[in-house]
Order: sequence, then structure tokens, then C-alpha cells
Amino acid sequence: MTGFTLLRDGSRDGPFSEDQLADMIHSGRLDPSTLCIEDGDPTPFFVGELFEDEPDTEPSEQTKHRPKTLLIAHPSLLCYFPTLIFGLIAVAVGWWFSAESAWYGFAGITVFSMILIYALFERTCHDYVVSEKRVEHISGWFYKSSKEVRIIDIRAINVTKQGFLGLFGVGTVEFSTAGSDGDDVTFSNVWRPHRIKSFVRRLQDA
Repeated sequence: MTGFTLLRDGSRDGPFSEDQLADMIHSGRLDPSTLCIEDGDPTPFFVGELFEDEPDTEPSEQTKHRPKTLLIAHPSLLCYFPTLIFGLIAVAVGWWFSAESAWYGFAGITVFSMILIYALFERTCHDYVVSEKRVEHISGWFYKSSKEVRIIDIRAINVTKQGFLGLFGVGTVEFSTAGSDGDDVTFSNVWRPHRIKSFVRRLQDA
């Protein structure tokens, strides 16, 4: 059964079933505009979207003061697939020659471990942030740099899904403002890019 986790006051509450969420909304213990995430999908959305026929309710104080950061995404690990394949080949070659010397097997495992650590570290060096007022790309290892645009200034949101990564739901989201020559902020190789686009559009319409 699908579960939903509520994002309230910077903490996670749940998981809850859809019926439990409906009962909480009817009893007034849960505002339909509370953010939540579905099991297996890190992209947040409003609880009220699960119940299109729910009556409008008076916004609560919690709704008026949402957490500043609503979404943090990173490049998908699938974009490092060729590098990881090279690491697996190193392990296979090391295992093949391990009969001659155990050092070959150790070397293959070491190479794969270093590649995996690099991929994970490189992935965390790109933060794609959506807050109440802006979208931002924060990059860098030791020295961070950032590029951002205000949500109200965004005029175009383009989604591109190509090749192998596109087949698995990975793509790029490009945010542009009026009068810009190119893309102001780009979320590269993110999981379910259309969901991120829809989420930002809902914030624009709120």
C-alpha cells in the first residue's frame, strides 16, 4: 500500500495512508496545503492534490509560514552509469587475475570503490533548490557558487529528456526569465523533471 510522509516544520511525519490523510483533513487536524511526499518519489506536493473534491478551507498559520526550502534535488546516479561500468570492469579483471595474485582482486575492488565514492561526492556537489520565492543551483566542492532566479520572474520552463537517461525518466529542467539570452538556472540530469516543472508552476500560481 502506498504511504505518504508529511513535511511539517522541517520534520517528517508518517507514513500515512490516503484514507488516514482524508480523515485528518475532515477533522481539521491537517491543512490541505501541507507538503508531503509519496513513498519512492522525493518530489513534494500538496496533500490537497490527492483529494480534488475536498472543500476549500481557511488557510492555517502553518500554511502562511511554509518552510523556506520546499525541494532539494541532485543529479541522478544514472548519469554516472558509464563511469560505474568502468569500475565494474575493473573488478571483473581483478577477479579474473586474482588466481595469480590476490593483489589483482584487491586492486579491482579499490578502483571500483574510488569511482563510486567520486560519483557520490560529485553528485552532492550540485544542489538544485526550490524555495517559496526562487529556484537555485548551488555547485562546488569546497568553494560554493550559486545561480538563482525569482519564481515570479520565470517566464519559460523547458524540459529535455534525451538518450539512455531519458528512457529512465532522467532529464534537464531549464528556467528562463524574460529578456535573457539563455537559460538562467538549469537543473541537469534530475529524476522526473516534469514533476519539478509542475511543482514550480504551482508555486507561480499560488
